[in-house]
Amino acid sequence: MKQLIKRVKQISMLLLAISLFGCENNDDDNYPEVLAGFTYTINVDTGTVTFINTSVNSRNYFWTFGDGTSSTEINPIKTFPKGEYKVILKATNVAGASNTYEDTIVISDVGDPIITLLGETTMNIMIGGTFTDPGATAMDDVDGDITANIVVAGDVVNVNTAGTYVITYNVSDAAGNTATQRTRTVIVAADIVAPVITLLGSATINITVGGTFTDPGATATDDVDGNITANIVVAGAVVNVNTAGTYIITYNVSDAAGNAATQKTRTVIVAAGPVTSGAYIYATSGTVTIASTIADWGTGTTINPNYTGNATYNPCIQLISGTGWGPVSAVAFTAITAGKLSQYSTLEFKIKTTDYTSVKVKVPEVEKSFTLASGTPLAGGWIQMSIPLSNFGGAVNTAVEFAIFEFGAGTMLITDVMLSGDGGVVPPSNCPAPPAGELLSNGGFEAGNVCWQFFAGTSVSSTVFKDGSKSGEIQGSTGAATGIKMERFAKGLILPNTSYTVSFDIIASGAFGEGGLMKVFTFSEGADGGSVPATQHVLTDNTTSIATTWERKTYTFTTPGNANQVEGGLSFLIEIVNSAVKLNVDNVVIKKTP
Repeated sequence: MKQLIKRVKQISMLLLAISLFGCENNDDDNYPEVLAGFTYTINVDTGTVTFINTSVNSRNYFWTFGDGTSSTEINPIKTFPKGEYKVILKATNVAGASNTYEDTIVISDVGDPIITLLGETTMNIMIGGTFTDPGATAMDDVDGDITANIVVAGDVVNVNTAGTYVITYNVSDAAGNTATQRTRTVIVAADIVAPVITLLGSATINITVGGTFTDPGATATDDVDGNITANIVVAGAVVNVNTAGTYIITYNVSDAAGNAATQKTRTVIVAAGPVTSGAYIYATSGTVTIASTIADWGTGTTINPNYTGNATYNPCIQLISGTGWGPVSAVAFTAITAGKLSQYSTLEFKIKTTDYTSVKVKVPEVEKSFTLASGTPLAGGWIQMSIPLSNFGGAVNTAVEFAIFEFGAGTMLITDVMLSGDGGVVPPSNCPAPPAGELLSNGGFEAGNVCWQFFAGTSVSSTVFKDGSKSGEIQGSTGAATGIKMERFAKGLILPNTSYTVSFDIIASGAFGEGGLMKVFTFSEGADGGSVPATQHVLTDNTTSIATTWERKTYTFTTPGNANQVEGGLSFLIEIVNSAVKLNVDNVVIKKTP
């Protein structure tokens, strides 16, 4: 019985196993069949193939391109070199079932050949000359050197007929790819080479006022016309050896065919030389050249303008105190051309007296006292005095007279009254050249105060500036005017009836206050600063405020119509009037209006 029960159990277990095995599902039978496939397009110019996956019932893809590379993208894009490639796509579903599809891709020659010109793309030859086409080369990435296949067309160059000829170069490779056409221009002309000007002498000549100047000239040669020196046109500034300044002479010439030479220029710098005794106002000879008269500036003063009672400097001016001004010994030098004093930096004179320990100088309406001990002792009890005109600020710009005097009873002798140095009309030798296209030098004050006149209360600042490291600083004063000025620059370059533009950066330390004004002027200067008066151009005379941050100001003006009204160049003045505000000015530019 036990054996029977055991056998029944074994049979039951077997039937259960068979039953369970028969109930298992076949997943592959539940998924649609995977079908791989693709199409493609070929860019014949680049060899780039865009594959379009047409597989169905698939989730993952694996491409092999027949060149050792592969991709898992759905629709890959690949560039092939010329050749034949077997591309295989394996498409797989989520259960792992897969299918493959393959096709052969053929890439033909897709690169355009390249033409390279030999020689110049533009060639100039003279009529009757010779022309040989330098030719060209052509290379293809598949066919290699196909220079022999270049087709040369276009114009046939006739060296005996002037004209412009265009030659063309074309080529195609074996696959029909066409190169970009190349062209060569050949110009046949009677004369195509410009003449050459050669300066004689130095390109920069320095002379002293009153000296002599003879233009060394220039020569000109042409490859066809030969020596054409006689055709040179000399223009530009006319050098005036009696007026300090920088003069630019130009030299131009063209050959018979109209080819113009590169212009040459010569710079002539006429500079004020050392001032010698007797050169200007009054000397032992009694000569008066700037001041036309010597007058009594103190009522009652006895003046002997050519006193001969002194052996050391004979004659001289003798002054004996009178009753005017209670009393005073005084002499005035009058009828001076306005602005003449500003041309110089120093007033010099010799003085002898046993009655005074100081001497006064007055440039209306500024009066200063100077001790005789500050002078240099000379023979015979005379003292050499050298008075900087900067002591008198802007008064020297308009003064037509000045006086030397001293109060109290006494006698003094004066001689060798002269002006020396450079006060701004003549740019000093260290004044830098203006930037290209501009007329005013040192507009950024980077060279310090050279080129400029700085009146009382003005200076160069190294702490406030827009660009660089410096600016011009104008410290105003209530009830007074002060500023900076550049006199007679760009001589020989200024044109009549022409528009010029002035621009500068400026900043104020604060409000101007009641009655405060900023004034800006330019002046077109006559030839000698005297016989032809300056023309004033008011850029602004009523500006009542300037920002406390940097701002750019721009003005324009037009020069007068006659050439002699601009021969002396330009002058520029900026000032603050009746205000204690401080102005800083930077990057001053004056140039011809574009």
